[in-house]
Amino acid sequence: MLAMAVLGCLSASFIFCLQKKDFKINDLKAEAEVTIARNQKGFWRVRKIDVDIFAKIDDPETHKRADQCRKMFEQYCIVTRAVREGIDVDVNLNY
Repeated sequence: MLAMAVLGCLSASFIFCLQKKDFKINDLKAEAEVTIARNQKGFWRVRKIDVDIFAKIDDPETHKRADQCRKMFEQYCIVTRAVREGIDVDVNLNY
């Protein structure tokens, strides 16, 4: 559930950024992988969430818009910003 919250927030932030730049994305795929490990007391904890977002973008002009969003969309995801205070979150944006 935690990974889905991060994944949903990041995807929505990326799509929102593109829409603000007058671009609609038709094909977006996102995946999250959670790494768990025991802490010093032996309890299982979430250690890391890896997020991969795949956006199908063929047009070079659209690539420029997406690159602008790449630099800022993570800052607007309130879930990811909060989770990063205690858990590593690695985001890869591919197109």
